[in-house]
Amino acid sequence: MGFCAAGLHTRRANSGKVSVLRYLGYLLMVVAVLALAGTAAVCLFGGLAEQLRVPGSVRIIALDEAATTQAPYLRVGAKIEDLDYGRPIPYCHVVLRYDDGWRERSYTDPDGLVRWSRRGPLPAGRHPYTVMFPETHPRADIQARATVWVSPAGVGALWVDAAALGPETRPGGQPPNLPQAEAMRPALEALKALARGQQVVYLVAAGIAEYQAVRERLDEAGAPPGPVIWLRKGNELERLKILRDSWRDVDGAVVVAPVVADAVAKLKVRVVRLPRAGEQADAAPQESGQREAARRTGEGK
Repeated sequence: MGFCAAGLHTRRANSGKVSVLRYLGYLLMVVAVLALAGTAAVCLFGGLAEQLRVPGSVRIIALDEAATTQAPYLRVGAKIEDLDYGRPIPYCHVVLRYDDGWRERSYTDPDGLVRWSRRGPLPAGRHPYTVMFPETHPRADIQARATVWVSPAGVGALWVDAAALGPETRPGGQPPNLPQAEAMRPALEALKALARGQQVVYLVAAGIAEYQAVRERLDEAGAPPGPVIWLRKGNELERLKILRDSWRDVDGAVVVAPVVADAVAKLKVRVVRLPRAGEQADAAPQESGQREAARRTGEGK
């Protein structure tokens, strides 16, 4: 009887262990199912959230940059906007791709801006790049292009406030019509004479839509080729510091906007103030300003 009781006790103990193991097995199966369901939910709702962050009408505007072959690094960037609601798109995953194959990924900040840094130097010339959404993104067809302009060391830069060339863009950031473009010719001819032997770097202190329109306008009007740098409101001095760090040899600046003139002056760059294109001004002071610009920038050559 003692042996029988001992055997019965052993069978009961083993049966209890089997039940516990079976229970643990069921529990692990439930946990695995929940984990898989959670993963599917993350993928589903994550993909939906990504699409919600990039709604119907989306605009990417890539930004030009300027540097010399001695620049230790290059910063480029873009802004992404939701045109349906007139607001930036924050925390959006975007990709940068240079034409030479260099790629990088990043996310927009709360203002819809994204920046990338690439270690230099790059050879002299124009280095186009593309900003886009990842290939798997439902809006991967939306892209924007801009250019990094790299000049040989020793070439002087001439900063030119694009507002000095006029005419102003039409409401909504549209480029000027043909009669307005014709009005640009005298200013462009003066700029071509002023910028001989220098690289013109255009400054645009305006909204991002106006920046895009100005870049297109300068290209269509046959302006001296050069990078178009966006100066975001409230960030003019910081942006010009970055530009100056990438290109130390600045011969002078022809500016219109007071905030740009103040920022340039703080960087110890020769400044010539001109009236905004289209403003009523005496011809003599304007011509005097152009001659002064030529004289001052010529001192740095």
